[in-house]
Amino acid sequence: MAFFQSNQQIEKEKQRLVKLQNLLERDLGKTGTNVKAKILSMAKSLDGRNKMTVWVGLGDFTARKISVGDDKCKQIVLRGHKGPVTCIGVVPKYAKGNTDSTEQEVPEYVLTGSWDKTIRMWDPQTQQTVAVFDGHSDFIKCLEVDLHTQTMYSGSSDKTIKVWDYSAAIPSSSIENTNANSKPVSIRPIQTIKDDQLIRGPINKLLVNDELYSVGSDSKVIRWELENPNDGNTNRRLTKKHTIYSGHLTSVYSINVTDNSIWTGSADKFALEFDKLNNTKAQTKFEHTDPIKSVLVIPQQPYNNLFLAGDKERNLHIWKSDSDKSMLEAHLDSIESILLVNLNKNEPTVLTGSIDGYVKAWSVPDLFSFKNDDVPANIPLNNQDIAPNGLTADEDKELQDLLDELDDDY
Repeated sequence: MAFFQSNQQIEKEKQRLVKLQNLLERDLGKTGTNVKAKILSMAKSLDGRNKMTVWVGLGDFTARKISVGDDKCKQIVLRGHKGPVTCIGVVPKYAKGNTDSTEQEVPEYVLTGSWDKTIRMWDPQTQQTVAVFDGHSDFIKCLEVDLHTQTMYSGSSDKTIKVWDYSAAIPSSSIENTNANSKPVSIRPIQTIKDDQLIRGPINKLLVNDELYSVGSDSKVIRWELENPNDGNTNRRLTKKHTIYSGHLTSVYSINVTDNSIWTGSADKFALEFDKLNNTKAQTKFEHTDPIKSVLVIPQQPYNNLFLAGDKERNLHIWKSDSDKSMLEAHLDSIESILLVNLNKNEPTVLTGSIDGYVKAWSVPDLFSFKNDDVPANIPLNNQDIAPNGLTADEDKELQDLLDELDDDY
């Protein structure tokens, strides 16, 4: 929902803000950062000094590096796209085995995809574009990176998946590092998957591990087999072999994969679990009250497949099983991304990013033990106003109309 609307709608947003303040006053979800722009995507930074450091893709055409909960940390802002930044990824800055860093921070490059139909690679140190990936004919909606083979996969509203070799833009060492005045490298795809019978709508999300997974507006969940690389520098293209998982009724927005299962969230208000290897039909259904925009499963003990789903309204749904569910009004608007950080530390944490401009941190143990009757009574606002989103009223309305149009049409 846009921030600049009728008085009635503004009052409704203020009421939502009261509920958010309630959550900020307690330990659960207390840590948060407001970037003052619509958050469309998130990716973990390689900065080993602070596990709460993330990159966010924003509706104001920028990407930013933030340290969640640390307002004193200087944000790095990447400017250059001509449309909202819908997806983001991070790769090591130097060739494999040559990080050239004695610090805990690994130098990194950032990949961003945008509605301007391009993907850019950035050097955060100079805040300059070092490479432009050009080849899609419509909005870029998602990207995924295979760090082992320096391969990137992207999905678009043009109904294609493209495969890219991003190694041409990666220096082998700091000696060959690109300076601030260098002209960006132009990179073309090494493979394009276009099949109007198989892919009948925009690609909403990709995920890569041993295989590539795609979900889109045609309701399909597809597992694609990848080539076996001959060595660590060989890119992994898609083969013709694929498996289709069915069960959703309309557009699928999100996907998470564990060793044995595929978990998805859809505009049909269902999250589904599929047996990855033995059954292409959904084995578990999780019904919600609103479309599901983001999902995350935590299979490790003691959480035992704790399943989290962020919906288009503002709620974070917490499932311990298909019959044991709680729900938090975690944000003011759609929860677009959920990330897990610090899993092996004393305090594993989940980060949620929302259209409301907030990135919030949640303790996994607290989420695991949370019950709806834990919600406290209302707490006064302390004169806190609705956060601006960095766009003019007309720009904000145009962005929200486009988001709603994409969601509703497919």
